[in-house]
Amino acid sequence: MEKLRKYWEQLVEPKFSSQDHEAFHNARILNILILVLLPAGLLVITISSLLDPGHNPLQQWDFVAQFPAALGLYFAYYLSRKGEYRLASRLTILVVSLFIFLVGWGNNDVHVFSFVIVQVMLSGMLLSEKETTVIALVDMVFLAFLGLLNPQISFAEVLSGPAVFLIIGIILIYAGKKHQRVLERYRREELKESETRYRNLFEATFEGMVVHNQGIILDANSGFANMFGYKIKDVIGKPLVQFAAPESQHLLRGQPKMGSAIEILGLRKNGTKLNVEIISNEHFHNGRRVYVAAVRDITERKRSEEQLRHDALYDALTNLPNRTLFMDRLELAILRQKRRNYHKFAVLFLDLDRFKIINDSLGHDIGDRLLVEVAKRLKNCSRAVDTVARIGGDEFVVLIEDIRDSFDAIHTAERILQNIQIPCVLQDHEVTTTASLGIVISDSRYTRPEQYLRDADTAMYHAKELGKARYEVFDTIMRQKIMNRLEMEMDLRSAVERKEFEIHYQPILSLVSGNIIGFEALVRWRHPRLGLIYPIEFISLAEETGLIIEIGEWVLENACAQIYQWQREYFRVPPMSVSVNLSGKQLMQPDLVDRIKKILAKVGLDPTSLSLEVTESVIISDIDAAKRALREIKSLGIQVHMDDFGTGYSSLGHLHQFPIDQIKIDRTFTSSMLSNKNNMGLVRSIVLMGHELGLNVVAEGIETTEQMSRLGELGCEYGQGYYLSKPLRVSEVNGFLTRGDHK
Repeated sequence: MEKLRKYWEQLVEPKFSSQDHEAFHNARILNILILVLLPAGLLVITISSLLDPGHNPLQQWDFVAQFPAALGLYFAYYLSRKGEYRLASRLTILVVSLFIFLVGWGNNDVHVFSFVIVQVMLSGMLLSEKETTVIALVDMVFLAFLGLLNPQISFAEVLSGPAVFLIIGIILIYAGKKHQRVLERYRREELKESETRYRNLFEATFEGMVVHNQGIILDANSGFANMFGYKIKDVIGKPLVQFAAPESQHLLRGQPKMGSAIEILGLRKNGTKLNVEIISNEHFHNGRRVYVAAVRDITERKRSEEQLRHDALYDALTNLPNRTLFMDRLELAILRQKRRNYHKFAVLFLDLDRFKIINDSLGHDIGDRLLVEVAKRLKNCSRAVDTVARIGGDEFVVLIEDIRDSFDAIHTAERILQNIQIPCVLQDHEVTTTASLGIVISDSRYTRPEQYLRDADTAMYHAKELGKARYEVFDTIMRQKIMNRLEMEMDLRSAVERKEFEIHYQPILSLVSGNIIGFEALVRWRHPRLGLIYPIEFISLAEETGLIIEIGEWVLENACAQIYQWQREYFRVPPMSVSVNLSGKQLMQPDLVDRIKKILAKVGLDPTSLSLEVTESVIISDIDAAKRALREIKSLGIQVHMDDFGTGYSSLGHLHQFPIDQIKIDRTFTSSMLSNKNNMGLVRSIVLMGHELGLNVVAEGIETTEQMSRLGELGCEYGQGYYLSKPLRVSEVNGFLTRGDHK
C-alpha cells in the first residue's frame, strides 16, 4: 500500500516548483480529476456492454468519442505537470464539453445530462464564475435541443438518468468547497507571511522607512521615528512636510521624484535640525498607489564634507583663507572691474621681518603663536568686505575691495604696519616684529590673479631692500629691476659652474714703516657680456641664493694658494698674510673649520698667514653662534678681523667678548675724518679703544697724504686705500712687489 501511495503521489504531484501555492495546489487537484476521468469513461463503457449484450459500444458515439477525449485529457495532464495549470484547466473543460456534445448529438440521448453535471461542476472548480455560467447556459440550451429531438422521452426519464451522477456531483461539490477552503487558507498564510516579511525588512533596515500617500504618512519604521525623536504611533497620519524645516518644506510638496535623491533640512521634535536624504519609489498596495521613501540622516556626512571644503580653502593654523580661496576672490574682483570700470581694489603682500630668527631662537610654537596674532591684527585692520589670507610661511595677503584711490590702500597699509609692530606677550616672552609690505593698485592691464600677486611680491621685496618695516607701491621700474635680478641670478649660477671669478689683491701697509704686511683678497666677476662686475652688485644676490658658499670657498682656496706662492717668491719677515672676507652663511656652516683645515693642508699655508674678516652685522645676527664659530677658527691659529667697524649696532658693547685680533675702521669714517669733526673724534675713539683691548687697527679708504699722516699721528698701525694702492690683479702684484712701489 505504501508503494501504491508513493506511486500515486508521483502521478498527481506537479513537476514544477513555484512560490505560488494556489497554482501548485490547483494543478495537483486537476491531475487527480484527469486521472479519475480517464478510467471512469472506460469503466462506463465496459459496464454498459456487460449489462446490455445487444448494445455494441463500437457502433456508438460515446465509444468513438472516448479515445480522442482520453488523448485530450492526457495532454492536459501533461501540461498541468509542466506548470501550465490554467491552459490545462481550459483544455480539460474543452475536452469534456466536446465529448458531451459528440455523445449527445450522435446518440440523441438526453442521458448525457449526467456528463453535463460533471462538466459544470468541473468548470466551477477549475474556471472562473463567469466562465462556468457561460458553460451552464450553453449546456441548458443543448439539453433542451436534445429534448425537442426526442419527444417520447418524459421529463421524469431525463431526471432519472443521471441519478448516479448526482451522487458524484455532490462529492465533487464537497471536494470543490474543500478545495476553495484550502486555497483560502493558503492565501491567508501567504498574506500573513508576506506582511511579516515586509515588517521585518521594514524594521531591520538601518535607514528610516516611511510609506505615504498624498503627503500623509501611512506607515513608518522605528528608524524614521527615532531619527526625528518620535514614537511610531505619533508619526502615523502626520503630514510628511511636518518633519522638514520651514526652508525645506517646499521640496516635499507635490509629486515625489521616483528614484531621485533629494536633500532637505529635517526638523526633530525638540526643534533641532538635521540633514536628511530622501529617495522615493512608487508601490501598489491593496490596489492603491503609495510611495515608499528611504530616509537617511546625512548630518555627519555633510559635516565631513563641510570640513573637507573648509580644509581645502582655509589655513589650518590661522583659519584665514588660503592661497586657493584668495585667488578665487581676487579673480572675482578682476571680473567686477571689467564689468564696472569704476570698481577699484588693491592687493597687499606682507612678509614678516626677521621671523626666522624668532622662530629658530624661541621655538616653532612661539613662531606659530606669533603668526596667529598677526592674523588677528590683520583682520582687525581690514573690513568685512576685504579678504585677509595666509599663503605660506610668514607671508600674508590682503584684498582691499571698493577703494577710491591708492591713498585708501596706503592708509590701510600704514595701519597694518603700526599694529604689527606693537609688542605681544607669547608664553612669557615679549615678542616684537615688523613687516615689509608691497601694494598693487587694480589696473585693467592685469588679467590674471597671478599677475597681481607677482607684482605685490615684487613691491614687498623692494621694501625689504630699502630697510624693511615699510611699504612700497609697485611700479614698472620695480618689475624691470626684478627681471634684471632674475637674469643676473641665472648668470651667477652659470658663473659658479664656469668659474668666471677672479681675485684682485689690495695691499695692506704699515703706516709706521711703509712696508707691505699683506693683502686683502677681493673677488670680481668677469661677466662674458657685461665685463668686470664688482662685489657690491652680486654678493647680496649670492647670499640670498646660497651661492656664496661655493664662491667663498673658491676665493679662500685660491687666495691661500696665491699668498703661499708669493711667500716663496718674495721672502719677508714676517711673511706676508692674506685677508679673506667670510660671509654670514659661511660662518654658520657646521663644517666650516673642517673645510678651512682641508684648504690649508692642500695648499701648504701656515694658518698664521691667513686672516678671516667678518662684519659687525654678521656677528650680531646670532651672537652665541658667532662666538662659537670664531673661537674654533681662532684655535687653528688663524687671525680674526672685524671688518667695517663702527657701522654696526652693538659691537662696541660686545667687542671684548669675541676672539678678535684686529679691527678695521670703515672707509666712510676715514674718507671724511678731516672734514667732519664727529668722524675724527670717532676714529680717535676707535683707535684708543682697540689699543686698550690689545687689538691692532687698520684704516680702510685712505685716499690722501693728509689722511695717512693724521691716522699715523692717532696711532693707527695699518692702512689700505687707493692712495696706497688700488686692488691689483695677480700680474700687477708681481710688478708691485718687484718695484717696491707702494703708491
